Amino acid sequence: MTAAARELGPLTRALFAGIDFNKRKTIIAAVSGGSDSLALLDLAATALAGRSTELVAVTIDHNLRPEAADEAGQVAAICANLGLRHMTLRWENADPAAGGLIARAREARYRLLAEAADTLATDLVLVGHTANDQAETVAMRAQRGRPEKTGWDRGGAGMARATLYDGRIWLVRPLLDLDRQELRAHLSARGLTWIDDPTNVDLRYERPRIRAGLGDITVLSSAAGKAADLRAAMGARAARLIDAHVDMPSPGLIRLNPALLRADDDEAVLYALRCLLATAGGQDHLPDIARARSLRARLGEAGLCATLSRARVDVRRGGIFLMREGRNLPRIPARQGIVWDGRHRLRTAPKRPGVMIAAPGQEALARGTGGHTDLPEHLVGIALSAEPRLVGEGPDESHDTAAFERRVSPFAQYLGHYDLELATALARVLGTAPPPPAPFA
Repeated sequence: MTAAARELGPLTRALFAGIDFNKRKTIIAAVSGGSDSLALLDLAATALAGRSTELVAVTIDHNLRPEAADEAGQVAAICANLGLRHMTLRWENADPAAGGLIARAREARYRLLAEAADTLATDLVLVGHTANDQAETVAMRAQRGRPEKTGWDRGGAGMARATLYDGRIWLVRPLLDLDRQELRAHLSARGLTWIDDPTNVDLRYERPRIRAGLGDITVLSSAAGKAADLRAAMGARAARLIDAHVDMPSPGLIRLNPALLRADDDEAVLYALRCLLATAGGQDHLPDIARARSLRARLGEAGLCATLSRARVDVRRGGIFLMREGRNLPRIPARQGIVWDGRHRLRTAPKRPGVMIAAPGQEALARGTGGHTDLPEHLVGIALSAEPRLVGEGPDESHDTAAFERRVSPFAQYLGHYDLELATALARVLGTAPPPPAPFA
């Protein structure tokens, strides 16, 4: 056994010690058959030995290579030898010729893992990302060049140790501090053979190109850890400002107290503003820093009306108001679980076929302030005109909208645990359920 392999033995339980297994009867390990995920499976099985928590391996067949089905079968055989249950899920509508293949495959992978978690009644999926993956992610983001103000780097935090997917499934990365070579030495010592995916060295894709020219991964992964701490601290500062100065007095109408602009933490004010704009506009990504900074400088102008990140910004005597701008609001078929405009999820199934989700439009402008005499009536109507409702095929047939749940848009699909406090503050503004606590003991 090599020195690297010997070192992993005593570390095995420590790698998983921080994860709260006590309340979970089942957890999932995502296993492709590559060295990282296979090592994750073996180490997790060792760490969970003697516990009542069952470890289930799930393999996603992306349906992109003819060998994928056989490779899933190899993983199943390894699991059988380890005495573990195994499932294979297939991406049925894969289209290799369509654009954005890597991003689409990643989204399909996480969606299928979440479906497996729902089937197994768990909210925790272990994934095998390593220090190498973290270093590559940090290098990729640095190359794209989207720095924050000096002192912290939001993108430099890389992958979170735990990420909440779709508001319900925690993706946990126990191996984030380990080098791939350590894991391969461990597998060799255990007599376990991994599968090499040819796409991992295909230079047509960004990550393999970055990997080929990567320097010292220790430096990059260590920098990511420090950046994650700074990101969490900045999120906490922004959350305190949001808690103190922001509310939603009418559906879809977010109100900022002008005192927010006078806070003595300019970086946190700008960060809070960017998050609020993305939330009001239903956007996955925060608005451009330079444009947000320019808008922030103008928020003292009485009567200002501007748009950024699909959000309308109005400065009135009673405060600074954010709401979804009225353009490009979708009309889509209603089905249980569907997300509308990035801001709302329909939680219950429609009671009849042919029901659509749409915005009420101009008719909402006549509804008045709903008893809020301190609010600009016109802005209340604009905000209501961008809220969803269920409508039938007839021009005037409407249905109850109580089944909609508001989403904290920039953190709804992927929420790193370092952003948990900030996402919770935004959820309080929207009056929606906060994200669940991180899965750490």
